Amino acid sequence: MKLKVFWILNLMKKYLDNFYFNLSFSIIWILFSIFLFFIKINPSNVPSILLGDKVFHFIIFFVMAYLLLRTLRYSKINYNFKSKITLLISILIFSFLIELVQNFVSYRSFELYDIFFNFLGIFVCYFVKIK
Repeated sequence: MKLKVFWILNLMKKYLDNFYFNLSFSIIWILFSIFLFFIKINPSNVPSILLGDKVFHFIIFFVMAYLLLRTLRYSKINYNFKSKITLLISILIFSFLIELVQNFVSYRSFELYDIFFNFLGIFVCYFVKIK
C-alpha cells in the first residue's frame, strides 16, 4: 500500500513541476475566469453573502497569480524579483481591462471595489507564496 502511495505522489510531483502542465492549467484558469466575469447572473438566484462577489474576485485573482507565478518558476525565464513583478503588473492590467470591458456589457458594471479585491488577491498571493 505504501509503495502505491509513493508512486502516486512521485507522479503528481512530476506533473506539478512540469512547465507545460502549469502553463496549460494557467490558461484554463484564465479562460474560466473570463467566462465567470462575463456570464449573465440573475441576482435573485445568487445567495446573499458578506461583501457580495468581492470574495470571488479575491479568490479568482489569488489563484490566477499563484498559477502564473508557478508557471514562471518552471519556465526558462529567470525567476527573479523583476520577472515576478512584471508578471504581477501584467495580471493587474488584465484585472483592470476586465473591469473596463464589463462597463460596456449591458448586464455588467465597472466597480472600483472589484478592482481593489482583484489587486488584493494578487498581492496577498505574492506575499503568501513560498519561494
